[in-house]
Amino acid sequence: MKHKSFVLALLCMVPFFAHAQTSNVLRTDLSKIANNLTEEQLARLVNYAVKLQEEPANKKKPKRQAPKANVVWTNSKYELSNITKGDILFLPFKYTNFSNTPYVIDDIKSNCDCVTVQIPTEPLLKNESNTIMLSIDSNKIHNEKGVTILIYDNSSPTGKTYLFVNANILEPATAQH
Repeated sequence: MKHKSFVLALLCMVPFFAHAQTSNVLRTDLSKIANNLTEEQLARLVNYAVKLQEEPANKKKPKRQAPKANVVWTNSKYELSNITKGDILFLPFKYTNFSNTPYVIDDIKSNCDCVTVQIPTEPLLKNESNTIMLSIDSNKIHNEKGVTILIYDNSSPTGKTYLFVNANILEPATAQH
C-alpha cells in the first residue's frame, strides 16, 4: 500500500517539480522523503498533490501598475455654433506631458463616424507638447449632436481621456456666419 501511494504521489507531483534537472534526481529525492513518512503523512501528501493539480496552474498574478503619465490638455472641449452642414471642421487638441513617464496613446474612438484622427505613434516625453488634429465631417452630424472622443492612453488616473465637441449644424439655406 505504501509503495502504491508513493507512486501516486510521485505521478501527481511531477508537474510541480519540473524545475528539477532530471527525472532521476526527482525520483531519488521523493524516495528519500517517502521512506521517512508515516502512512498518514504520505496520504496527506497525496491529497495535497491532487489538490494542487485541481487548481489552475497559471493563476492570475496581481497586475503591477505601470506608472501613469501626468498630461494636461490645453482644450478638451469645443462649443461650435452655426456650422453649415457640409463643412469639414478641423479642430486641434493640444496636450503636454508633465511627468517623467512617457505619454502614449494606444487608441482613439468616437461615438460618431464623422470623426477622423491620426493616432500619434511616438511617445510624448517630459515637458513635450503635441497636437491631435480632429477632422469632423458635418454631413454626418445631426443638429446639436455632441461628439465624444475617447482616448485610451496611459494618463493618470484612469488611462482614458475624453474630448468633447458640441456643434449646432444648420442647413445651407439657413446658415448665418
